[in-house]
Amino acid sequence: MKRKTSLLVIILGLFLYQSALAFDVLEYVVSNIKLFPLKNIERIYVRIQPLNKEATAIGLAEEKLKTFIENRLKKEGIKISEEYEAMVKNYPVLNLNIDVSGPVYNINLGVDEMVILFRDKSVNCIATTWNKSALGNHRSDAGVITSDLSKILDQFIDDYQKVNPKR
Repeated sequence: MKRKTSLLVIILGLFLYQSALAFDVLEYVVSNIKLFPLKNIERIYVRIQPLNKEATAIGLAEEKLKTFIENRLKKEGIKISEEYEAMVKNYPVLNLNIDVSGPVYNINLGVDEMVILFRDKSVNCIATTWNKSALGNHRSDAGVITSDLSKILDQFIDDYQKVNPKR
């Protein structure tokens, strides 16, 4: 009887060890799956979607936003591509869309790129492979929006660097 109990304890211990190991692997995959699309991005093109009148009225400007983002990326060692280069070489696009409506704003920063569908390898399309957004009240201050944009950009840079460590 002691042998059977000991054997049962050993088998149960092995089962729990394997289950814990499988859980660790699953947890790693789930927590990092959103980062995988950022792996091996050589260059990225920064596109600012046209701002609406309410956004420009509180002081936002497309060219300033583009320069702000590009300078932050360059500072972190992320290479920027020009638009024609992105089109010819299919480099991903870091796409910024800011919408202001009354006192409310919405920021959406995403990576758009050409993908091949798993279910049909003959189909290519543009898809958003990474995305973050923020919603808030701007209080007629463009700085509130650029502050939130900065936080989202920090998250992009952090996620990018996790899968593309500096060499």
